[in-house]
Amino acid sequence: MGNSIGGLIMFDYQKKKTIISMIGDRKIKEDHQVTCIKYSTNGNYLCYGRSDGLFQFVDPYTLTPMKNKSFNWNKSPVQHITFSDSSKKDKEPPKIVKTMKTESFNEPQCMMKSTINKQEFNFMISGNDLRLSLWDNNRCICTTQGVNLESPIRVMKESPKFNNDIFFCNDTDIGIIRQPIDGNPYKNAAVLGSGKKIIDIGVSMDGMYIFSISENSPSMIIWSVHRSYLDKLEKYGGVGLKAYSYLLEGGRNGPEISELKEYFSSVQLANSGNPETTVIKDYVDVFNVSFLMRAMGYFPSETELSNMLYEMFSRTDHPTTMTFEEFVILYLNYKPQLKIKCKEIRLAFNKLIQNDQFVNAYGESKILTRESFVHMMKNIGEKISPRELEIILNTLLKTTKDISSSSNEKANLVHLALPFVRTFI
Repeated sequence: MGNSIGGLIMFDYQKKKTIISMIGDRKIKEDHQVTCIKYSTNGNYLCYGRSDGLFQFVDPYTLTPMKNKSFNWNKSPVQHITFSDSSKKDKEPPKIVKTMKTESFNEPQCMMKSTINKQEFNFMISGNDLRLSLWDNNRCICTTQGVNLESPIRVMKESPKFNNDIFFCNDTDIGIIRQPIDGNPYKNAAVLGSGKKIIDIGVSMDGMYIFSISENSPSMIIWSVHRSYLDKLEKYGGVGLKAYSYLLEGGRNGPEISELKEYFSSVQLANSGNPETTVIKDYVDVFNVSFLMRAMGYFPSETELSNMLYEMFSRTDHPTTMTFEEFVILYLNYKPQLKIKCKEIRLAFNKLIQNDQFVNAYGESKILTRESFVHMMKNIGEKISPRELEIILNTLLKTTKDISSSSNEKANLVHLALPFVRTFI
């Protein structure tokens, strides 16, 4: 365990006594809170990170700092440490070899290396949108809804003995998820872990105990794990679409699944040469996923659509088609878990206008000009070409003007299609 003054404590949970400790410096006024601790795969190395950005190797038996084995890249807290399988420690300091970006709206809260697939290097990320995603060393390969809790998962630990079990915690709850993750709500369970914010959890080597510590609490809580409960819960939930049915509005016979069926059939009719003689089937082309998602009121980004198609193409049995069951599960895993609040829209609008100095005739300064709006749509975030922006604006404004793709006055035409200024109401 680590404390708020940079100290470490080695504790025997079976004998319930302290083995050895490294006392931190109480005289230092700066924040030296230990934020994470990690043993190497072979147990030969132990390192920890602090809230001031320090990354330090210590002797795994005496907890004394190792000479010339501390690093400090910046002042941000060290949130997570992962060793490679070889646990090899070279003379050269660590260096960044690759960077991969998540969606701009989905800030990662924690990550964990997954060892359930021994042939591939995979890691799992929990985002602030309450979803879980699985990544390889190139891209996101799977996205699922997370656990049905009010706050995102902040800590994940894989069981050392049963690698298909993942233990997790958010601000106040502790639970378990069964791998491989697929969004099945009956493959996870959680209980209230503390009335205060949980700082971290640990897992015993036999996977039968969880340890938790909370803010402003001098105690460590030991939890016993009953894996059979999750087995019974998963069996009770059933297989296929039955397990996901309670996530749909009205369940298996509710209005949401009826709407999904209607759009699934409509896509087949739209793609057929003769709708009158079309026989409705249980599958559609995977490239129709964008139309189906948007019909349900969910407008995925280009990155999300790419991830959806990658998931579908990764299947071995029918990679180019998608069954109705697969579509519903994909929809439930990708649709936003959090509703956008008016306060968030206002904050986003204020950020857009922070460099816009325009003041109208009434003295109002919080105004977005059309020139700034067009510039941001074309150059910031997921960039939109002038042609795409023209089509979108003409569709939204319900105009019939035909704008040629070869026009040299695209910017002026877009400006003319918009009101001079926009305000947040």
